[in-house]
Amino acid sequence: MTLAQLTSTKDLFEWVCTTFFVPRRLATGHLCNETPWDGLTRNVCTAAGASVSDSQLETVASHGLSCHRWLSYDKQRKKVCPGAGILAQLPSIAKAGPVC
Repeated sequence: MTLAQLTSTKDLFEWVCTTFFVPRRLATGHLCNETPWDGLTRNVCTAAGASVSDSQLETVASHGLSCHRWLSYDKQRKKVCPGAGILAQLPSIAKAGPVC
């Protein structure tokens, strides 16, 4: 995302956290036994201090910032959303303070 998109997304996430009492953190990342996506998920979660799990139930039940890939990964279609670039930006969005 561009700096403007990141800033807007971060502002929106802050509003969600304040309005709906969502914790300002990354939700549990879902491991789908797919390389290289699981490696990226591990890296993103490590950078944000979040955990990972291969249990879809556990990841869907977690609280915080998440992404479509972790919530409804479709192995038949190899659907990867939102993509590596945006996944890598999630820790910056979840973290309090300015975009880094």
